[in-house]
Amino acid sequence: MPLIARTSVARLGTAIGFALAITAPAGRTVAARPDSADQDAYVAALTRAIAAKERALDVNEPPRWEEALRLFQEAAALRSTRECTYEIGVAAEHLSRTDLAVEAYETALDLGLVGPARTRAQAFVGKHASAMARLTVRGPAGRLINVAGVQRGRLPLPRPLVLFPGDVRLDVAGPSGVSDSFTVRLRVGQLDELNLDRPAQAPPQPAAAGTPPPAVSVPQPAATPPIALAPSPPPPIPITQAPTGPPPGPDTPVEPETTASSRGVWIAGIGATVAIAAAILLPVSSSQIDTNRGKLMGECATVVMNDTCMAIVGHGPAAQSYADSIATWKAIRTGAYVGVGVGLAAVAGGLLLRWHDGSETPAARPALVLDGQGGQLQVGLMWARSF
Repeated sequence: MPLIARTSVARLGTAIGFALAITAPAGRTVAARPDSADQDAYVAALTRAIAAKERALDVNEPPRWEEALRLFQEAAALRSTRECTYEIGVAAEHLSRTDLAVEAYETALDLGLVGPARTRAQAFVGKHASAMARLTVRGPAGRLINVAGVQRGRLPLPRPLVLFPGDVRLDVAGPSGVSDSFTVRLRVGQLDELNLDRPAQAPPQPAAAGTPPPAVSVPQPAATPPIALAPSPPPPIPITQAPTGPPPGPDTPVEPETTASSRGVWIAGIGATVAIAAAILLPVSSSQIDTNRGKLMGECATVVMNDTCMAIVGHGPAAQSYADSIATWKAIRTGAYVGVGVGLAAVAGGLLLRWHDGSETPAARPALVLDGQGGQLQVGLMWARSF
């Protein structure tokens, strides 16, 4: 027999013996109990599940682990033990069903799992439990809960389901085999509840075309006797004095009321900004010109005239660079002079435009105000002006 086959057989025999040991009653042999048939069915189901797990360990393929998970769940349906629920967690872990693995490991730990298995279960739960959501499902007993094609229990559930956060779809199968689907939105670290006994609210039916909406009776308030209110004093009546001169005829054009414009202020502000920037460039450009001239004299063999000279042998590129820099800063200085002039002209033009626009605004007009509040007639004079 090949070595791999002998190893698998030996491991299978050890696993089956372990299953029989954990399910056999302690002490001396006793007479058959009334639940011996259920005990035998559980041992047989657990043996088939352990054999499926050994085959999955040999080939490590998802279909093998799916079969092992299904068989361990069938055994757990007959009798829930810490060993069986732990094996459900192992199979779910190999299938990357982290939610089911966390739930199975937690159940096994609550049932008193010991040894290396407890250490492994605690490490897995500590790593993944905080990223899961939990859902309590309530409803008629006997309904089977399926999530993503995997059975998660039969109502009533002994503990909340551990599920991935987000939108989760639950398929609930009734006694007749008809399944209903429910979609719930779960949050990380939160415990939510789904009550299947609560009737769902029916959506409002749209009204048929041409059918008038039902009349809604609105209770009318009881008639109350009229309440006599004290007369309030009249508000002050502003009276504007009529302008002197003949009234305008039908052919007399009426000039629209004008307001002072701010365009002159904007032009003057822009001109001031340009003038200030140009004035700053004047000393900077002059300083650069003087510095480059001094460096150019050190590169020349003759006297510098018009910022040019005969360069020393081997210093031609350096002398040419200084001469070009001097020409550039001269152009900048000329532009600065022009900028100062343009900016000052813009400031003057903006101030003149502002003065011209302000002279066209209407002057203040006197207005006569009569106030009869308080029982006494008061006369006042007010100056009104449009802004």
